[in-house]
Amino acid sequence: MKIDLSKNLINIDRKPVENKTIGQILGEYIASKKIENIGPVKAMNWALDLYENKPIDLDKSEFDNIRKAMESTTELSCFVSGQIIECLLDNYEVHTSGKKDI
Repeated sequence: MKIDLSKNLINIDRKPVENKTIGQILGEYIASKKIENIGPVKAMNWALDLYENKPIDLDKSEFDNIRKAMESTTELSCFVSGQIIECLLDNYEVHTSGKKDI
């Protein structure tokens, strides 16, 4: 499934963070951390594409591994990782006819 994370990151006041998207944050995270069952070449390419606000193609297990990494990270604030998870789930919902049962 194609995952588009080019949505702007928001501050606590709900205003967009200038020049920073959810994909860029996740791209930076993936570039610096090992994600379970994701090889370094695939992770590098995802990081580059996400930072350029391009969609990435994930299968269900890759999606789950990224989601788990965001749920357990202490490197990002819950406010930031929560936005990433929410955006991932919104993309998943689009590809699964509205089901958020994961």
